[in-house]
Amino acid sequence: MFFLTMFVITGIVYPMLVHIVKSIKALCHPIMFPYKHVVITGCGTGLGKALVSEIYMKGAYITMIGRDKDKLLKVAQ
Repeated sequence: MFFLTMFVITGIVYPMLVHIVKSIKALCHPIMFPYKHVVITGCGTGLGKALVSEIYMKGAYITMIGRDKDKLLKVAQ
């Protein structure tokens, strides 16, 4: 009986607890990109523009690609 209990605890309960703890840590610690380089296309408007602001705040270097130079300069400022 003892070995069966230990098998259940180490084989089922422990991995579930490890998974729960890792999930909670992932939610508590936001993703950061220090010293990473990110290439984003379509940065003049919409989703690309939003991604530039979010990823820049997380510490990444960004290369922006788009069709309209004026819009890209506005986003860069």
